[in-house]
Amino acid sequence: MINAVLMLKSLILTVFIWLACWHGAVLANSTGIQEIRVGVLVSGSVHWEVETLVKRGFDKQNNIHVKTIPLGSVNALLVALQGGAVDIIVSDWTWVANQYWRQRYFKFYPFSMATGGIIAKRGLLNSVADLKGKRLGVAGGPEGKSWLVFKAYVEQKYGIDIEKQSTVKFAAPPIVNALIRGDKVDAGLNFWHFNALLEGGQYHTQLSVSTMLEELDVKVSIPMLGWVFSEKWANENAAAVDRFLQASQQAKRLLKTSDEAWKPLRKLMKVKQQDKFERLREGFRSGIPEQFGVAEIEGIKITNRLLHQQYQLIESSKASSAEFPESVFWRIGDPSNASKESTTSR
Repeated sequence: MINAVLMLKSLILTVFIWLACWHGAVLANSTGIQEIRVGVLVSGSVHWEVETLVKRGFDKQNNIHVKTIPLGSVNALLVALQGGAVDIIVSDWTWVANQYWRQRYFKFYPFSMATGGIIAKRGLLNSVADLKGKRLGVAGGPEGKSWLVFKAYVEQKYGIDIEKQSTVKFAAPPIVNALIRGDKVDAGLNFWHFNALLEGGQYHTQLSVSTMLEELDVKVSIPMLGWVFSEKWANENAAAVDRFLQASQQAKRLLKTSDEAWKPLRKLMKVKQQDKFERLREGFRSGIPEQFGVAEIEGIKITNRLLHQQYQLIESSKASSAEFPESVFWRIGDPSNASKESTTSR
């Protein structure tokens, strides 16, 4: 009975999304403005930006119509993108690279430099080496990027096999925060926005993932997340992709410089306390990419090699290649975008 109800709910949601996309497509075709369907997590930071983009009319200014498709999980976003239910989502470059080596071709354009890190009670840890023998909550699973970077970091810096020498509990990000507040774990490794909700008072971020990477010879800040879209679709709609990314940059500039622009997002962010709201706002702002060039691409390549080593150690299916396919990066205004043959047709 429960399975039947879940299947019915899934079917209703699928039909609803299809009808919404169809209605938007009809509207876009009737006005001559190209529609771009953007998949977002319901309460995620991507939703904040897209909401700003649409409400401020940055899509209309760039002669596109952005249709927001809220979804409930990261997996739902990936399924929607691969199934053609949405055109663009935010995901990480590790997923894009992994797809590339499986001959499924997507493009990546930087969205955020923000990273999470180790969070604990103030005064509990002199350094993360003190986690040896303690309890650690980790957001996600054993193949998560932050977890693998942290494993490599403590092994190289302190000679600690953290998975064997500590008690590790993998859980969803809000559960990790609950475990910390309930003293069920001594520290957590969580994503930046969940750390922001917990920081202040007795808790603080002991060590960020970006600092770990810096000490692992990644000397520049790199985007872990980016706008991701099908290479074939992008090559067929290159001008519209560029206009969307330009609208995204307009929204980011506004959110970085205007406190007033954040007021309409307060309800969407689901935070009542002013200090938490401000930490989320400043965390988003600090993650806005200022540049992306040769140095940042090299940083991604170094990080990819590090992750590849970790994937091999745990015999993960993600251990595709130590080499990073630089061709996955999208560049605004590249005249070859619209004319070059899609990799998918080779």
